[in-house]
Amino acid sequence: MDKKKDISLQNLAVRVINGEFGNGNLRKERLGYLYPFVQNIVNKKLLCTVEYPIDDALIEDLAKKAMDLVQMMNLKKIWITFILKYKQK
Repeated sequence: MDKKKDISLQNLAVRVINGEFGNGNLRKERLGYLYPFVQNIVNKKLLCTVEYPIDDALIEDLAKKAMDLVQMMNLKKIWITFILKYKQK
């Protein structure tokens, strides 16, 4: 059975705490643009007071990636609908 991995920020934080992403720069590299979001959750879970800044540019970039993904998914739905209708003829 092929299970999809839960990639929620909360789940990633637990996996970070369990050591799956290494430490320091290795963790930053593996988490990529999600690093400050996940690390802030890790810090809260471990009762640390350090909070990593999440600037507007990072949030805008993440929002753009999300919108691009939504657009691609909508295009895929349109093509699937078209192909299914075409096959019915």
